[in-house]
Amino acid sequence: MLFAVSAGMVGFGGLFAMYSYIAPIVTKTMDRPESWIAVFTLAFGIGSVAGSWGAGILADWNVERSVLWGFVATALVLVAFYFAVMQPCRPCCWCSQSVRSVRSSRSTCRSG
Repeated sequence: MLFAVSAGMVGFGGLFAMYSYIAPIVTKTMDRPESWIAVFTLAFGIGSVAGSWGAGILADWNVERSVLWGFVATALVLVAFYFAVMQPCRPCCWCSQSVRSVRSSRSTCRSG
């Protein structure tokens, strides 16, 4: 019982901590305009819905393995998110250059 409670506490704590910091990560760390916060929040929501849907299907198959692999997948996504955020201007440079309102503010963005 304690394992289930502590696993949920750590797993959801990390997930919601990342959710709480989407706005500062987008605007300060990734140096994107505030208009991009909604895009990243939408991506987070779509990922959450897809993950919950997939977890429901996997739980019908095997609950114990679903919980184990769910935690592994969450940990991998959070670690990948950390390293993706630390890459300055690489993953979304081309799409931010294609938006006219963002293009002028991101003229220093270099690809490659």
